[in-house]
Amino acid sequence: MAEPTIVCPNCKTEIKLNESLAGPLLEATRRDFEKRLKQKDTDLAATLKEESAKIAIEEARNARLALSNELEQKTRAVAELEKNLTENNAKLAEAQKAQAGVHGVSA
Repeated sequence: MAEPTIVCPNCKTEIKLNESLAGPLLEATRRDFEKRLKQKDTDLAATLKEESAKIAIEEARNARLALSNELEQKTRAVAELEKNLTENNAKLAEAQKAQAGVHGVSA
């Protein structure tokens, strides 16, 4: 099997890459690749953390908005029930007066 070669960019000489020459180049390339991969992992983790925080903030805002809307609806319902109760109490009082007046006149 033929040994791999590289061509010098200056003098165009072919240089055979035996293990003693290729080993350090491969190791340096491997270290550089691992360094870049680790940096990408770090960057991705930071981006993921930022996005997670944004999502959590948005979800909290949506939950507060939903709770606020629900509270507003319940407040309106309570106000309507209180209004109905007041009207019914007034009608009851009138009916009791009318009833008392009817019984008082015939007695």
